[in-house]
Amino acid sequence: MDSADRFAFQLARTPYSAAMCIGKNAKARPGTAAEERTLGESGMEVVVRSSGSTLAVAQVQRAGTFSDVSVLVGQSVSGDRSAYARSLVAGC
Repeated sequence: MDSADRFAFQLARTPYSAAMCIGKNAKARPGTAAEERTLGESGMEVVVRSSGSTLAVAQVQRAGTFSDVSVLVGQSVSGDRSAYARSLVAGC
């Protein structure tokens, strides 16, 4: 994503479990789709789209017993991008 804001989180889940949770949160939004896929040997990635444009990309990497999550929120997300990123990882 060319122009995006980056937000960092740490979750007490495996990368797989964190990615599934983020995907579930994204899919709960009307008109939004999410695709979870592997990223390297021990990571996952979630791509969030709506109407053909990419809204956010979350990259999840193992960090010991936790997962480090980096969420890129694109300029197509109007309003508070930080709140949007937090909504993707809410409850995860």
